Amino acid sequence: MRFSVSKQNFEYVASKMSSIVPAKGIKPILSGALIEAKDGHVRVSATDMEAAVRMNLGESFLEGEGAFVVDAKLLEEVARNMLSDQVHFIFEENRLAFRTQNSNYDLPFMEPDDFPAIYFIENGQSLSFPRAILIEMIEDVVYTCSTDELMKSLNCILWEFEGKLLRLVGADGFRLSLCEQDIFDTEALSESQDLRFLVSLKGMKELLNYLKEMKDDVATLVYDGKRVCLGNDSHRLLVRLMDYDYPDYRRVIPKTFKTKVVLDREEFLKQLRFVHVITRTSGESVRFIFKDNQLQMLARAADRGEANVDMAIHKEGNDIQIAFNPKFVIESVQHAKQPKLELNFHDEANPMQMNETDMPRTINIIMPIRMS
Repeated sequence: MRFSVSKQNFEYVASKMSSIVPAKGIKPILSGALIEAKDGHVRVSATDMEAAVRMNLGESFLEGEGAFVVDAKLLEEVARNMLSDQVHFIFEENRLAFRTQNSNYDLPFMEPDDFPAIYFIENGQSLSFPRAILIEMIEDVVYTCSTDELMKSLNCILWEFEGKLLRLVGADGFRLSLCEQDIFDTEALSESQDLRFLVSLKGMKELLNYLKEMKDDVATLVYDGKRVCLGNDSHRLLVRLMDYDYPDYRRVIPKTFKTKVVLDREEFLKQLRFVHVITRTSGESVRFIFKDNQLQMLARAADRGEANVDMAIHKEGNDIQIAFNPKFVIESVQHAKQPKLELNFHDEANPMQMNETDMPRTINIIMPIRMS
């Protein structure tokens, strides 16, 4: 088997394979990318058993058929440091040669027999979304997802469908983001009714990257009850769904409020970043004092001093003092887009709900920290 490919195509495909494989594979074969020449195309595949990707290499020349597995990280490094714009692969007599115009490299390889089978979805329920809106929705929640892989039920994003509405929920035990929007046309109404599934954080990141690279305005996911698949014959992404019980997020969302605050988003973010300088290394909280139409923020750390900043707000209801991790508040404010934010409180022991003032698509729930 022989084939040739451009450096640009080779490097792009190799980087996608490298991003999929696990950092530490249980077996060496799981760290590999399967390269197979068949039916007139060279296809490259990789998986970490939760997500899988398959891409056409876009070869300029192909002769013969065959298959081999190469360590994906090594493949990416070789592709990135190629010495010419074209590379030739020669696989014969148990030898894999990688040749450019002025270099030769014998690559170690593994036999493909032990490479896990990847079955992309051929038949399933199709769910079509406006690509730009889906990207925004994912970005509005994925940052609150737990990064701790041991917290399996929170190391994922909940997808919920109710008729025309799609709802995404992310949480890490300290905060929660919920984004929902009418996203389907009427034909999809009955198909998507009451559908619910979980996608791992890694799977969400792979989906997000794929969506950002797509050129089409509409993205179609194919769902078969255990997996979702996105893409076409030249580039396909498969994500296995998580089989866990997601916590009842509705219990965290406050039902009643005693204080409502409306403030300028840009000014609030500027003030938050300033007081966060004090607490950045110590992990201390920031105290928020809402009194009359004034917000005072207090931060103190033994090794970095203290800060006290004020800003004008519009407040309805009770005065309140409450403390938060400023990093969580900053991240939620950064993901808002409208000029005004609305903060709602019940008391100092219950979470804050933050959302934009005009027809909010996303709400953020942040747990307070006990004040000394």
